[in-house]
Amino acid sequence: MAKEKGFTLIELLVVIAVIAVLMSILMPALNRAREQGRATYCLNNLHQVGIGMQLYAQDNDYKVPRYGSIWPFHFMGYVESGKGSKPQDFTEVKAYQCPSYPNRKQKICYVVNALKQGTMNVDGEQTNKAYSPLDEFKRRAQTIYLADYEYDIFETNVKMVTTKEELLANRNYLDIHKRDTLPSGPDSQRRMAKERHKPLGANCLYVDGHAARVKSLDISLYDLGASLQDNARGTPVR
Repeated sequence: MAKEKGFTLIELLVVIAVIAVLMSILMPALNRAREQGRATYCLNNLHQVGIGMQLYAQDNDYKVPRYGSIWPFHFMGYVESGKGSKPQDFTEVKAYQCPSYPNRKQKICYVVNALKQGTMNVDGEQTNKAYSPLDEFKRRAQTIYLADYEYDIFETNVKMVTTKEELLANRNYLDIHKRDTLPSGPDSQRRMAKERHKPLGANCLYVDGHAARVKSLDISLYDLGASLQDNARGTPVR
């Protein structure tokens, strides 16, 4: 009876080499496809929050929150938690969490547009205008409301939020309000993500409720609602 011939060592090495080459070709494509899926999921998150924002505005004299620590509380009653019921806590709202955020423990993955929300009271002290009527936004379809939050392992100007207490404690780090907080800003002050979703950079929710992916480095104060004149010369910190 003839003895069956198996693979030789050289043949096995050739097969392994071919598989390795195929994997090196396929893995980048698979990674890109996975990231595209995450980016699309993130856009859907923002779309859901946008619906919640519009419903909230209808119930509250057509005003929307502009302060970093309050919009997650206000909108959670209008956004599904992903469990088939209304959330009891903002940490349950899956739409607040981007699947591409580097630290999966982060519960608030988006920052709010707070441009020009600061005012001076009669004593010369800075105060924050927490809400804005929708009528104040002259270019709703071109004005960003929420954007991808930057990640900083050292938490210099970007903070982790995993609990209500952390949200309140870090409220001053959850908005974009001046040029340096934009993607083109320095690492020590940037808050809007520079490279969250490649190749463009970031996802944004606009005041009119639509969500879109943008070239993050092209974002300017004009995209936050500043006039062309203010955008050219810069605006005050608040």
